Amino acid sequence: MLNTYLGGMASPHPLPHSVPYGINQHRGEGGAVVFDGGKQVRLEGNAWRAFPFQYRVTRNTVLKFKFELTSMAEGHAICLDEDTNEDVELEHSRRCFHLAGTQAESWKEVWKLAPTLDGTYSEYTLNIGALREEGDRPYINPGTEINYLAIIQDNDASPEEGESIFSSIEIYEATTVRQVNA
Repeated sequence: MLNTYLGGMASPHPLPHSVPYGINQHRGEGGAVVFDGGKQVRLEGNAWRAFPFQYRVTRNTVLKFKFELTSMAEGHAICLDEDTNEDVELEHSRRCFHLAGTQAESWKEVWKLAPTLDGTYSEYTLNIGALREEGDRPYINPGTEINYLAIIQDNDASPEEGESIFSSIEIYEATTVRQVNA
């Protein structure tokens, strides 16, 4: 089980086992390994995994996590989604945050963050309820019921290669919200 901190809880909220995520994306020998007492999850190879949980997004919702990139793949992302049908290369694929990868240009309609470089780690704090797109449209509408936390390491060309670690995942309501333009 992956432990997350939801809604500002002082103790971890364990997420159950993961399920495949994406439209025919989880192929090959890649997988997600939860370790360190549920505090971290390592992705190896071509791995698209979703952890079921429920959370209602508000204008004050924050997603905070650490991401370590050990070996670059085609794409690395974290997603909040209503279902498991995400495909980051299709239009209107609107729930993922792209963190790194060699094929960033083919990931359409995802929120692209400052990339993490191979062999380094980054910490992200995203006021997801306040993220605005062109035309002042919310990236994730307040009131959206999220049913999955998904993590992606896409590597179709070399499905056994690539490694990254997600840790310290928190989803909570901020007391002060500021506009985020990543």
